[in-house]
Parts: sequence; structure tokens; C-alpha cells
Amino acid sequence: MLTFKNLKNEEVLKLENQIQVGKNSVSSLVLAQKNGVGLTLFAFDKGESIGTHSAPGDAMVIVLAGKVEITIGSEKYILSQGESIVMPANIPHSLLALEEFKMLLTVVRIAGESAMTGINNIEKSKIMKLQDSLHYNKGGIVSKRIYQRESATSILFSISAGEEIENNRVNNDTLIFNLEGTLRVNIEETDHILNSEEIILIPADRLYEITGETDSKYQLIEM
Repeated sequence: MLTFKNLKNEEVLKLENQIQVGKNSVSSLVLAQKNGVGLTLFAFDKGESIGTHSAPGDAMVIVLAGKVEITIGSEKYILSQGESIVMPANIPHSLLALEEFKMLLTVVRIAGESAMTGINNIEKSKIMKLQDSLHYNKGGIVSKRIYQRESATSILFSISAGEEIENNRVNNDTLIFNLEGTLRVNIEETDHILNSEEIILIPADRLYEITGETDSKYQLIEM
């Protein structure tokens, strides 16, 4: 049974195109929910908002289109396309669309008293581009895990042009979100080219390989 939903398998997609802005409304589309980790797309019309609330998990926003004002505690942050921020667990926050706006929201619930079960290795309450949180190693591959739960994990990768990650086959679905550059993803001998801000969903138990067509950075989400 697939963990991810509302996405086509083994097809290159633009994530922002999977949800549309509705007039005077906030729309949402759940992509996955498993073991305390949730991924949801949101689309806001200009002026729409989510009021002040808190959540029992770290919440990471990646802006796919438009501009948003996010308030965390008493601090306000303005984010545009391609930028991200992590809203810490249990801290009041709110969102206001300054124009038509789309985002990917990842919520990782804190398990027990350990903050290490949330989102890690990314500074919280700071505007950044997710890909800027790791560097390139010329001629090599760099990885950074940003969350780990039972059967739900996410890792950031940088991969140099011409480098390969070979012979992967896992028991969970795998979503590849290309953040920068161009990737070639081979699934069971079929090549797929991913440009920046494109995704591909690989079902469980499918053999795949990833090659950097150029220097590239991507997020791998396995659930």
C-alpha cells in the first residue's frame, strides 16, 4: 500500500502544480501521513491566513510560489518562492498570504521529551533556502539527515556532476525533491530528468539510481 497519495508514481512533476489557489480560500492537499510525520500542500489566495496556533511538532515551510508573512512568537518573517523556515514545536505561529501563495508544509511531531525526534540540523526560526544548509564536495556526495522516525526519514544530498548513488531498493515509498541543478533518476532501467523544483515519486521495492547531471542538491523523503 502506498504511503504517498495525490501524486502520480514514476512521473516528473512540478510540486507547485499539484494544488491550485481558490478564490478567497485556503486549500490543502495531504501528500503523506506516517509515524508522526505529515506532508501537506497548501494554497492561499492573497490576504488569506491561518491564525495564531501552536503544534506539538516542528513545522517546516517551503515556499513554492508567492510571498507569505509568518509570525513565530513575536517575530515576523517575510518569505518568497524558494525560501524556507522551521517553526519550532509548541511556539505560537501564524501565516498571512501577501499574494497568492503555495507551500509544502512538513510537520514532525516531537516524540516524548526528546527534541531530537523533531527537525534537526537546520536552524529554526531563520529564513533560508533549504539547499543552502549543506555544501558541495567536489567530485563527491554530501548528506545531512533532517529527521528520522521509524519508517519515516528525510535526508538532504548534494551530488557533484557525474557522481552516482547506485542500486537503491527500499521497503518504503521514496520522494525525490530536486532543489538545485539537474538530476537523472533511473527507475528499473528507465531514465527521468529532474530540473530544479521538480519531484518524482518512487514506489516501494523499485530499484533506482540517482546521477548528478550537473552539481545538484535534493531532498529525499522516505516513508
